[in-house]
Amino acid sequence: MWISEFWYEKLPWVYAGCGLLALWLIGRPAALSATLLFGAAVLTAWWRYSHRR
Repeated sequence: MWISEFWYEKLPWVYAGCGLLALWLIGRPAALSATLLFGAAVLTAWWRYSHRR
């Protein structure tokens, strides 16, 4: 694996946290970026869930 397991497991949370941070620091102009980061978090979590099933 090219990424450590520590970061691999936390990546969806990192995406979601960055989305929240963008909204908090920048506000409305960052809405598109935040939406894409939230989407990446959900998609990554879904891929992990479906792969482990």
